[in-house]
Amino acid sequence: MTERKLVYTWMLFSSAVLGSVFGGMGVFGILMAYCESLFEVFENRSQKREKIRNLENGRKVLRVNFQKKIELVKNNQNEKEAYHLTFEQPCENTPEYTIN
Repeated sequence: MTERKLVYTWMLFSSAVLGSVFGGMGVFGILMAYCESLFEVFENRSQKREKIRNLENGRKVLRVNFQKKIELVKNNQNEKEAYHLTFEQPCENTPEYTIN
């Protein structure tokens, strides 16, 4: 084997190894990007579910407070007391105040 062929053989071998390494890294990068996109989709879904739960709980609080205000007005109590009551948190033992 001549010296020229030996240099070209080593260059070809090193190029093949480097190409394989960088190609494998590229495939690994593509797989990671795909996994990240799936993770973001699931994370967005869980955030939406949490926002919906917060809205539902807020509606329950408003409904309970509104019912308390109606009861106070029906009982001819002070309107000022009824106004302040609407901004309080309902008691946990109120039957309609159950958070899932």
